[in-house]
Amino acid sequence: MTLLTVLNEAVSALGALLLQIAIGLLIEELTFAGLTRLVLASRAEVTTKKKRTHPGENPCSH
Repeated sequence: MTLLTVLNEAVSALGALLLQIAIGLLIEELTFAGLTRLVLASRAEVTTKKKRTHPGENPCSH
């Protein structure tokens, strides 16, 4: 094997490895970021629906 062939195979192997890492990160970002966004959005709805008033107080007009 010549040096050029070894270098070509090394670059191909490195490219294949980086492609797998990039695909894994993309899938992770799409799944977990989406799930996090859904969880945070549902928590925001719950906190906005709760009224923070003490007994005997009128609710805030804001």
